[in-house]
Amino acid sequence: MALTCYCDDSGSHEESKYAAVGGIVMDKKRFIALHSRWYDILKEFRLDKIHMKEFSRPHGKHCTMRREMKIALFESVASAILEFKIYSVSATVPQFDVVRLLSRETYHGFMGAYALAFTAAYSANNYVGKSTGYIDRMAYLIDKGSNHHHEQLYGAHTAILHAEKKMGWSFTGAIAADVDDYNYGLQAADVIAWTHHRKVESENFGHEGEFEPLRKLIEWKIEFQGRTKLHIPMEIPSNGVEFFAERMKAFIDVYGDLPSWKEILASHAKAQAENEEYGI
Repeated sequence: MALTCYCDDSGSHEESKYAAVGGIVMDKKRFIALHSRWYDILKEFRLDKIHMKEFSRPHGKHCTMRREMKIALFESVASAILEFKIYSVSATVPQFDVVRLLSRETYHGFMGAYALAFTAAYSANNYVGKSTGYIDRMAYLIDKGSNHHHEQLYGAHTAILHAEKKMGWSFTGAIAADVDDYNYGLQAADVIAWTHHRKVESENFGHEGEFEPLRKLIEWKIEFQGRTKLHIPMEIPSNGVEFFAERMKAFIDVYGDLPSWKEILASHAKAQAENEEYGI
């Protein structure tokens, strides 16, 4: 049973307190079922897609939707995600600490807040895989948004592959990017990322409000239709960012400048081409 983690981010501007990544893990059968249900939800509520920032006040396209309608919509969305996910993950990183502790070259060229959050989400998937005895590799599909975060996530993915190779692991599979306009797995990931992000920034988020149905998505464990559904949250604290920054500084002191994500990707593409040439 090959699994894919559909990932999206939230808090895309540097003024946001936290950078967040959310993911929903499904196999092909569950993705097809979610796709069908999601299409029905969009049709019922006369929407072209579900992108959570469009429901946020004061500038969201759908921010003026009636409260009762929003509650009904998000109840349907939450139920669809809970029914068809195997489990979900989310991770947040404090933006201020990343900007404060990492050099500008490191932050923009190698490992920014979203790449760190993606690495934390990977760690959650790795933990679940080892705990459940899952032996196949997990693929990743990430949102190819206009903010170019997917480029750093590609770099983080390549770094993860190198680390796994050194440790003799083989858990992480291929990564690809797609736009979320018609990929409902990515829209579901956006809901998870956005909900976790808002919850971290405001503990009272969603209580007795229009977004309350979404809170159940980020509960560690919930019983749904007779089954236990898990969500694995990762919140990297300030000292976690400090630990990473120290390792980056130590690496630079020994080896010189860090490679940029462009250099990592070019190296990875060259290695793949050589492998294909020799039939590997």
